[in-house]
Amino acid sequence: TASKSCRLRTSLGPQGFEVMIAFLACVVAASVPLANLWYIAKFCGVADPKTIFVRSVVVDEAMLLLLDIWLTGCHLLLPMRWIVLVPVELTVVFAYLVPAVFFGPEMPQLVFQNGVLMSLLVAAAAVGRRRMEIYERTAFTLIAKERTLRVEAEHRLSTIGPAPALVPVQTPPSETDASSLPMTTYTGELFHVDVDDLGDEGSAEEKLNKVMQLG
Repeated sequence: TASKSCRLRTSLGPQGFEVMIAFLACVVAASVPLANLWYIAKFCGVADPKTIFVRSVVVDEAMLLLLDIWLTGCHLLLPMRWIVLVPVELTVVFAYLVPAVFFGPEMPQLVFQNGVLMSLLVAAAAVGRRRMEIYERTAFTLIAKERTLRVEAEHRLSTIGPAPALVPVQTPPSETDASSLPMTTYTGELFHVDVDDLGDEGSAEEKLNKVMQLG
């Protein structure tokens, strides 16, 4: 199934594949009224469907819920452009209005109210999808620009050639560095033993005595 889908996408192209998916979504949305017993009876020519149904049939609420679920799923799950989803949005609105106006049992005021609410829901979904698409395109543009600048910088560095070896520069110690040397502190003076002083037992013994006094 995955291989067939890939071959179909390759043969149709990205735009053709989007149009095909949008067409199938419109067909499903237009078929939602056929899932209700009231409208099936009306389409079959029954004048009063209440005479053949033992229990009351909920018409508008169930149909509106199914259309809402389908519309939300198409906007959130299908990786399609906003402009391609416009026919699906219009089909969802008219899939409720046309059967409800001509065959529905509800009062015209209630049909008008449900139609307005459904239109607002579709408009909110369309605006949200459009804003998400703008954000995704902006993020893609920034990533592409960053990668382009990185490749250009690497190309310039490769044309310049290898960087010259850096020679460490020796700087004379400053007064701060000199003041922190071991010989300039009292403990450093105590623990420093010069090679020339090893022959002088008095000097070494005197330093050891100072160290022993420090504990």
